[in-house]
Amino acid sequence: MADYALKKEKKKSKAPCVVCMVLYLIVALAVCTSYAARGGTAGSLKYKVLIKAARGLLHGEFFYGLKSLQNIKTGIIMLAQMWYVHVIVIGAMLMVFMGKVEYSFKGVEQGSAHWASDDEKKKFADPEGVPVAKGMYVSFNAGKEINKVKQAAITNTNKVVIATSGGGKTEGVIKPDVMQMIGNYFVIDPKGSVYQDCAYLLKKNGYNIRVLNFYDVDLSHHYNPYAYINSELDVINLGSDFMNATKEDGERNDYWTGAAEDFFTSLILYIYKSKDETNKSFERVVQILTSIDYQDRKLSPVCEYSLLMEKYAIDRENEGLDEDKVVLNYKGMKGLPQETLGGVVANLQKRLGLWYTEVVSKFTAEDEMEFDNFTKPNSKEAIFVIYPIGSTTFKPIISMFYQQFISRMKYMASQKCGGSLPVLLNIEADEICQISKIPTLKDDIATIRSLGMRMTFVCQSLTQLEAKYEKEAKDILSNCGIICFFGSRDDKIRKWLCEEQIGYTTFKVENKSYSKNGTNESEQGQRRLLITPDELDILCKEDDDYRGRGVFLVGFGRPFKTWKIRADEFHHAEDVYFSWHPEKRERCFTDIEKEFLPVKEAREKRKLEAQAEKERTVNTQLGEQFERDYNDADLVSVTDEDFFEEVYGEATVQYVKQDKKEKKKKGAVKVEFDKDALFQEVASEIEKRD
Repeated sequence: MADYALKKEKKKSKAPCVVCMVLYLIVALAVCTSYAARGGTAGSLKYKVLIKAARGLLHGEFFYGLKSLQNIKTGIIMLAQMWYVHVIVIGAMLMVFMGKVEYSFKGVEQGSAHWASDDEKKKFADPEGVPVAKGMYVSFNAGKEINKVKQAAITNTNKVVIATSGGGKTEGVIKPDVMQMIGNYFVIDPKGSVYQDCAYLLKKNGYNIRVLNFYDVDLSHHYNPYAYINSELDVINLGSDFMNATKEDGERNDYWTGAAEDFFTSLILYIYKSKDETNKSFERVVQILTSIDYQDRKLSPVCEYSLLMEKYAIDRENEGLDEDKVVLNYKGMKGLPQETLGGVVANLQKRLGLWYTEVVSKFTAEDEMEFDNFTKPNSKEAIFVIYPIGSTTFKPIISMFYQQFISRMKYMASQKCGGSLPVLLNIEADEICQISKIPTLKDDIATIRSLGMRMTFVCQSLTQLEAKYEKEAKDILSNCGIICFFGSRDDKIRKWLCEEQIGYTTFKVENKSYSKNGTNESEQGQRRLLITPDELDILCKEDDDYRGRGVFLVGFGRPFKTWKIRADEFHHAEDVYFSWHPEKRERCFTDIEKEFLPVKEAREKRKLEAQAEKERTVNTQLGEQFERDYNDADLVSVTDEDFFEEVYGEATVQYVKQDKKEKKKKGAVKVEFDKDALFQEVASEIEKRD
């Protein structure tokens, strides 16, 4: 292979120089000892005598100076005192050597790529860093000396893993990352295997774990996007996130999409500004949308949507407020013909189709995710997003969840945490191409590292990534400081890796030709890939101990090839369940059904408390109203009487009227009110009358 040819050439160039240096020192020592034997001393060294001694060596007196041990000692002392001579001579040799190396590699401009040396690999030796390969870690102490080894200078620890199905991406990348426990974690976890295997370890070490489980939403923490709206800017971002998350692959922006986004954003803004704090959810958006009706091929003025918007506009006008996006959008909708408005509404209803279902409506009615816990000092937080690969049902929610989470973290880091999260946030995105397109992914990878976050994402091929992200695909890959290649059937990704990332090397080709005049020899530098796509494929298929090998690029360093990490050989492996170690199941396997029993109990408790609080609120309001009505001088009026009778009953009305008349006859200016006593009195009186 090319790397072998390059190393061989280097060895051929080094050997003569080393031999020459050794011979020089031997000869110099012999000359010095010869001079000492002729009576010379270190302090009386004369160049003429020295030359004479050297000449004597040439005449067969090579061992003349070795007559006694004292002569040798004197020679060594003299040799040491001549250090400046050695520096000049050896320096000249090195200059010749360097020139020879340059000449030997004439044509190196055709490519200088080579595999990392063992010394270069040792720079990735900090076991507290990001696991890359067997025994290889990218240190967060980049540029510092640890264990007398200076760490490789890399600041971009975003990592892309390229591997086919079954290529070891979960066992060799995602799990070891989580098992490091070097910060907080946001894990996109298809099938839930990382959660099942690693949750026990995280809980044992004090992590607070939440799960977004689309295999069974009853075994999932709830997520309400409205819980993280604190400003009108958040409303706009949520509207944009929702539209992007529900966009189908290949869908282009057009009038209907833009109008639907404006309409949706205005509805979110209306709900955000609504005083009803109990009804801030996507369910309410669906209710308003389904209420839209038409009259004379225009928006009906008596449908719920129109009535809500008219009241909202009047209230703002009465409060002296300008027309906002809600009002302006409503006025625009009123003027549209039924076909146009119907198209906009239909576009939005299609996107909201998932939220029409009872299960999703219930799932998004409250929030249990607590995003802001990730911004607390010394926090230990982990979120797992579990979803069935191949299912498209929940893709929009997953994508929107990711976008809102990252947006929230970026905002908190830059505005609330002094520019960086207090605890490193690791984003582990397995099979990222299986969820809806994330429009901000390219920018996220480029910017989050400065905010205290790092991302690891997995894809199977460049073709797959290009289908989702089009022209941005290569930029997304190139923005990662760490590239791990475990094998791929995609020719595009192998070619990109070999040609654009690993690069070309120069090697010598010796040509011999024979003629009547003798043999002609020539050397020529040629260019070739350090490793070809076919060689790369063969390399990653080698699997002597079912581990397999991979090719790794870290920062701007040389590429290296080595064995992958295996999770069961990693730190804390005794506290992680592996399917091939059934004896660990009872201790380490995390059963999600058991884990969610206390979550369900907590929900039921909250539900009962909410109902009780609602009843208390209603009773309090009724009591206050009763008190106001009881002390109202105009209670006997027809209007008040009708209202009072409707709320409290005819018997109560009659009793209160009579009671107030009697007390007023006695001269009471204001009737003292004791609600409990009055209710008892009323109940007793009603019982007597019955």
